[in-house]
Amino acid sequence: MTPVQSLEPVGGLPFVVVDVFTTGGSFTGNQLAVVLDTDDLPTAALQALARQFNLSETAFPQRPTVPGADYRLRIFTPFDELPFAGHPSVGAAWVLRQLGAVPGTGTLRQECGAGVVELAVGDAEGPVRLTGATPTVTEVADPADLLAASGVPDAALTAPALRCGTGLGWTVLAVDEAAVERAVPDLGRLRARLAAGLDGDVAVVAREDGSDGRAFDLHVRAFAGVAGVEDPATGSLALALGAFAVAAGWAAPEGVTRYRVRQGAEVGRPSLLDGEVTARGGRAERVRVAGTVHPTATGRIRVPVAAGR
Repeated sequence: MTPVQSLEPVGGLPFVVVDVFTTGGSFTGNQLAVVLDTDDLPTAALQALARQFNLSETAFPQRPTVPGADYRLRIFTPFDELPFAGHPSVGAAWVLRQLGAVPGTGTLRQECGAGVVELAVGDAEGPVRLTGATPTVTEVADPADLLAASGVPDAALTAPALRCGTGLGWTVLAVDEAAVERAVPDLGRLRARLAAGLDGDVAVVAREDGSDGRAFDLHVRAFAGVAGVEDPATGSLALALGAFAVAAGWAAPEGVTRYRVRQGAEVGRPSLLDGEVTARGGRAERVRVAGTVHPTATGRIRVPVAAGR
């Protein structure tokens, strides 16, 4: 094949592709496209761009619309807009910091569909830390269908099945390590549950005990019915797991417990997410998750023709 000498430049919107919650370098963690200069585009155009990138999420930083926010973030899967998600929030904050669009260090206030959330940014090589919204926990009366849809129908639960979240809900199924490893999810079945108004974003989780009761590791697989994928690194789930850990008795009922989430190896994208939950009176009060970000690509993408500017 004759080498390509040059291509006509493509005008349009600038974008950055980053890996979020990496294990220390690029091509690990969860991919994210951050598309800039989209304030004047309609929702249909943002959805078209997300379908074009075809990643689990694409993020669109925009001007804030509420007092006190530094920016607004709209987040899309290839199918839908999300009110909140973890790795898009962390990745977009990192990109905006690198571009000088937000302060280089300190606390950022991000407006999104779930309200205003805070992110702490430090130096360029350091992690970005995301604080979730108010934790919520509800019981799951009959998890049998979710166990089957997650590919572990015969697994024994090691803690109650709970629906947890800090802006975006996840159903957490705690099982043993072998069940996590052998899980084969039915993503179509999970999407069908969502279409029927049921929960369809589910995680299977195995816990490793820490030596002091204030720290432990989790092996996690996240089956995102809303996106139709097994997600390699899920910030919203890592936040939800803090609330779950307190409710399940895995975390201390008072004070701070730290945990590390190992995720993504089964889909070839190993990731690490560092969580921290603060509890009072046996309830989670605040959950944070932190991770590193690495850039992998920059460029420009055309505005969808039907959308205009």
